[in-house]
Amino acid sequence: MVLNQRLGADGCEDVLAQEVLGSDRDERVGVPQTISAWTRFTFPGRAGAYSDFTWDWTCFHGVDWDDRARRKAIFLFDGKHWDDAVERAENGNYDYLMGADVDVNDPRVYEELVRWGRWYVDECSLDGFRLDALKHIDRQLHRIAREIAEDTEEMRV
Repeated sequence: MVLNQRLGADGCEDVLAQEVLGSDRDERVGVPQTISAWTRFTFPGRAGAYSDFTWDWTCFHGVDWDDRARRKAIFLFDGKHWDDAVERAENGNYDYLMGADVDVNDPRVYEELVRWGRWYVDECSLDGFRLDALKHIDRQLHRIAREIAEDTEEMRV
């Protein structure tokens, strides 16, 4: 299961964002502009089963596509910042990898990831996690994995 980014949203939202350099995510380009971001995750086919949480742009730091301009770039949402507890030697701040970058420090998002993660672990009878692409993941995600595993005796993180 992937916890640090989302792809395949159900809809776009207009969001004020600022482009950042791909080679240095701390370096902003131009001025903030309204983009159309694929950040609305409602899962209509589920009809509320498994989770009634609705993901919107406030659950993310940024994206790599502006659907309005049909342009690929890395956009940081207004009022957001990339996570600090990630690899900083590469690309200035390597929090952003792809898609809609999950803001694991948002309390609503944190709780949803723990709740959904516990459900997933129970449903699939998992006994451990393999953490991948660690240089892109805030240390908060490691705490989420430990919290998910707390209720499962066989779980290893």
